Amino acid sequence: MFDTQEASGAVAGDMPLPQQTAPFHQAPPSVHPLDRLNAVFKHRRLAGTSFALVVAVMMIQTYSTGPMYQTAARIQIEDEKVTNFSNLNPNAPTLFASDATEYRKTQYSILRSRGLAKRVIQSLGLTSHSSVFNEDAHPRDPISLLRQARAAASTWVRSFFAQPVPQAAPQRLPNEDAEESAAISAFVRGVDVTPESDTRLVQIWYRHGDPQFAARAANAIAEEYTKQNIEQRAHATEKVIAWVQNEVRKQEQQLQDIQGEMATYREKNNALSLDNKQNVVGARLAQLNDAMTRARIAREQAQAHYEQIKNADPKSDAADTFPSIGLDPRVVAARNALASAVSARDALLARGLGPEFQGVVKAKQDVANAQASLTAARGAVVESARNAYRAAVLEERQISSSYEEA
Repeated sequence: MFDTQEASGAVAGDMPLPQQTAPFHQAPPSVHPLDRLNAVFKHRRLAGTSFALVVAVMMIQTYSTGPMYQTAARIQIEDEKVTNFSNLNPNAPTLFASDATEYRKTQYSILRSRGLAKRVIQSLGLTSHSSVFNEDAHPRDPISLLRQARAAASTWVRSFFAQPVPQAAPQRLPNEDAEESAAISAFVRGVDVTPESDTRLVQIWYRHGDPQFAARAANAIAEEYTKQNIEQRAHATEKVIAWVQNEVRKQEQQLQDIQGEMATYREKNNALSLDNKQNVVGARLAQLNDAMTRARIAREQAQAHYEQIKNADPKSDAADTFPSIGLDPRVVAARNALASAVSARDALLARGLGPEFQGVVKAKQDVANAQASLTAARGAVVESARNAYRAAVLEERQISSSYEEA
């Protein structure tokens, strides 16, 4: 009955109102793992190709990069002092450089120089055909081929983006041949020098694919640099000594010329009739003048020697780089004794004996005593030079005073 009335109302009245529908949110469909696998399988060729390319690139990157080893040797560079003879002669040579910063920069350049590299190569017996310089010259394995292919590909790709900068050819030494120049150029590429800040120490680095050769090269550079430095100092000292000896000969010649002029004057002016007293005084003046000349030259030589080594530290091995100290028999004997003591101590320690063992304790004490003896020997050389200089100054003053009195 109720349903019939509602239907009649719908016919007799207006149009029915639209029904209000509640909002409905449909949940996103869940993705099943099989769907992902299906997508991968659908594009299996593209996925497989991409995977193979990534693996190939990673393998080439891994196996074409050869390992490099870097070792270092440490040396100490002492500042040089000047022995100046300009007060005697403006053309006199200068014994050593005076500017510390400029001197150290010069030494860093020498450590990287082709001249020092040539000495090292000769000491190690290397040539341009040595295996250490030709590891990749004739590739016979896949890894070497990969390295060459990678390098060629990198160069080819870079050529599209940047114009290659022409590399300047290394400047050869005057006495280099082609084979020696190639070996020097290959060796210099691995050298690097790093000074330690606020110290006089310098790290000499060498980089190479062979760790044993890198260690040998770094040590050889330090050793050859030390030898070359000693040779240069000895040469400079010899140069100054030769100049001083030449000045001595000039003074002697001047003295002989003056004496000859005096003899000529006496003959022309009949001065030979002077009494014996005046003749004795003249001879005395000539003797004192000759002695004063020799005393002044001796004082200058003693002063040059003392100025060269007065700032040497007896406790530092760098003091032995001065020829007058390092070649002194006392220093040589003390250095040999120290080397023997160190060898004996190391031999006991190598046998596994503990530090409290009586023999080890005695060996360590022997090393300390030998080190003290070496320091004392170096100090004795410096003290001897100082005493010789003071004695020469005193003798020059005494002779000069006697000359003035005469």
